Amino acid sequence: MCIRDSPLSLPIYVSQQTGIWNDASNWLRDGIVNEIPTIGSQVQVQNNHEITFDADLINVYNLQIDGKVKVNNTIKHNLGIVNGNGIIEMNSGQFPGGSFDDFLTTTGGVVEYAGTGVYQTSSRVTAVRGLIFSGTGTREIPALSTLVGDSIQIDGVTVDNRINNSSFDLEGDI
Repeated sequence: MCIRDSPLSLPIYVSQQTGIWNDASNWLRDGIVNEIPTIGSQVQVQNNHEITFDADLINVYNLQIDGKVKVNNTIKHNLGIVNGNGIIEMNSGQFPGGSFDDFLTTTGGVVEYAGTGVYQTSSRVTAVRGLIFSGTGTREIPALSTLVGDSIQIDGVTVDNRINNSSFDLEGDI
């Protein structure tokens, strides 16, 4: 586990299975108690687990994404220090609050723009290990250059780059 060292004694929550955030059976606190992660805690979503945000205002000190986190259409989150090499899936271009410096690198995590309809992807993503466009509708690319470490996947959507003519620099496969 790569949970951040903290000067405080913060509880550590580790996912136990796929499910929604606000279900205690999906979490184990400090290795012993089933409990929903509390404000300011450290959280790890394990590999092969998908945790879906089912409420607004999720606030943690550190979120390590090794599996998949589905933000959906929820809002006003502060995910603290975000790291890991898993996937964060969003249904809009609005990124949750937090420090994504360790996650948004060519060796870090994967960003998936899912859902339906037309929306502009986040201008916050200038480097990422992988980029996925899924769902239906159109994803408009903002005016920026994005460095992608592994792959870009387009599944069922139109990716529109006509307005800003931005660039993707790919180190891996498309």
